[in-house]
Amino acid sequence: MDYEAIVIGGGTTGSLIAHELGKLGRKVLVVEAGGKAQMKWPVNLAGDGEIEGPAHFRESFRMESDLGTQYHLAVRGLGGAGQIYAGWTYRFHPKDFRLKSTYGVGEDWPLAFEDLKPFYLEAEKLIGIAGEQAPNIPSTEAPYPMPAYAIDYASQVFNRKLNGELVFTPAPQSRNKEPYDGRPACRGYRMCWECPLEAKWTPQNTVIRKSYELKNVEYLIRSPIVFIEVDSDGSIDGIRCLSSGGEQRLKAKVFVLACNGIETPRLMLHCSQPNAPAGLANSSKLVGRNYMGHPHVDWLVDLGENVYGGRGPLHSSHCTRFVDHPDRAKSSATNLHYIQAMLPEININPDLWGAAMIRAAQADSGQVVHLGIESEMLPDERSFISLDSDVDRFGIPIVRVHYFLTDYVRRGFERIAGILREAERRGDIKGFEQRPPEHDGGHWMGATRMGTSRETSVTDSFGRTWDHPNLFIAGASLYPTSTPFNPLETSVALALRAVPEIEASLKD
Repeated sequence: MDYEAIVIGGGTTGSLIAHELGKLGRKVLVVEAGGKAQMKWPVNLAGDGEIEGPAHFRESFRMESDLGTQYHLAVRGLGGAGQIYAGWTYRFHPKDFRLKSTYGVGEDWPLAFEDLKPFYLEAEKLIGIAGEQAPNIPSTEAPYPMPAYAIDYASQVFNRKLNGELVFTPAPQSRNKEPYDGRPACRGYRMCWECPLEAKWTPQNTVIRKSYELKNVEYLIRSPIVFIEVDSDGSIDGIRCLSSGGEQRLKAKVFVLACNGIETPRLMLHCSQPNAPAGLANSSKLVGRNYMGHPHVDWLVDLGENVYGGRGPLHSSHCTRFVDHPDRAKSSATNLHYIQAMLPEININPDLWGAAMIRAAQADSGQVVHLGIESEMLPDERSFISLDSDVDRFGIPIVRVHYFLTDYVRRGFERIAGILREAERRGDIKGFEQRPPEHDGGHWMGATRMGTSRETSVTDSFGRTWDHPNLFIAGASLYPTSTPFNPLETSVALALRAVPEIEASLKD
C-alpha cells in the first residue's frame, strides 16, 4: 500500500485535507479528474492520466425545477470551484446550527457553533480574511486577520436613500487588504472571480502550493474516478480511475471523498454493488436527498443619482439585517450580499442635441446598481439528486437535479421587495426592477448530510460515513441546512475539524 490516504477531488476541501495530513507526515495521494487548471506553482505529480477534457463540463448536471430546466457547469481541475468565486467568506450564525430547535423548521446540525468556533478562527487565519464584526452576526471574539475594506460609494448612497431600513456594512472578504501569506494586497482590478494578482485566497495559491514543499503529498491529475469498491466487511477496498493507458486500481487505508456537492452524491449513487446495494454509505437511503442550493435574485435599483460605478473592488459590502429574524419559522433568512455598481450604461435621448444631450446622458447614467440577495433553502423531499439514464463520456450516469423553490423562500425575497417598493413610493429611490429568482447560486449542499444516527444521516459530524469506517466526506454536501451564507469558510472549518479524526483512523 503506497499511500496511507487517498483524497478524491483536488478542490477546496480535498486539497486542504491533503495538505494537513501531509504536515502530519502522512503519505497522501489526491486523485483529480481535471488538469492543473492554470496552476502557477510546481506540483508533486504522481502521474498524469492524460484524459483530456475541458476545464468546465456541462454533461454532468441537468437541473429540472419549477423555474425551468438548465444545465450546470462543473469546474474540474486543481483548486476546483475555489478558483472562481467572488471572495465572500462568512461564519454561520449560531442559530443556523439549531434551526429546528429554535424555529421548528429544517434540521439541527450534529454540532453547535461553539464546536466549530476554534476551527472558524483557524480557517480565517489560513485564508486571510479582511473584515469586521457585522450587525446581527455574533462574534467569534477574535478579530479577523486583516482590517475590513471600506464600503463603496454606491453602498453609501444606498444607505442614505433607504433611511436605515437596509444598512450595508463591510463584508468579510478573502481578498488581501495588505500583503499576507506571500500574496499581495488587492489593487481593485474588479476581476475578483479570477484575481490576476493572487490577492484572493484560492487552494492553488495556498495549500496546493505549500504541499509541494512536503514531498509526501502527490497529485494524480486528469484521472477521473469510475468506481469505488467496498469490501465484505463494509470498508472501502480501493478505487478505480481512468488514464490514457486504461483503468488503474489504487488502494489506501483511509479515503476522503471531496468532490463538489453534486459530484460526490453522484459518484456514491453510481457505486452500487453487492456490498453496497443502494450505493456508497446509503443504508439510510439519504444519499442524494435533501439537496439545497442558494436561491438568488439580482434586482436592479435606480438610486436617482450617479454612484460612479466601475471603480475599486467588485464587491465590498453586505446587509445582514435578515440573516436571522423572529419570523424565520415562516419565511427564509436572507443575506443581501452585494451592491454592485457596474460601469455606467450611457442612454442617449434622440430628441436632444449637443450639450443638452450630454447633460441628460450624464444625469441618467451610473444611477442603477445590482442588488444581490441570497436566501437559505430548507431540506425538502421535492429537491433531490438522482441518476439519469444518459451517461457521460466516462460511462457514468449524468445527474438529474430536482429543485423546488418553496413559498418559504419566496416570502423571504418578498420581505426585501416590500421595503424597496415602499422606498420607491416615498421617492427615496427612483425605481427598481424585481427580477424572478434564479436557481441555486452555484452552491450545492445537503445531499450527503451529517447527523447523529445512521437512520437519519449519511455521516457523523466529522464526515465519517456510518456504513464505511474508512470513508470520509468533505464539503458542503454535508450541510443539514443551507443558511443564507456562502459556504466556503464553513466548509474549510469543517475540513479542519475532521483532520484529527482522519489521522486517528490512520493510527488504528
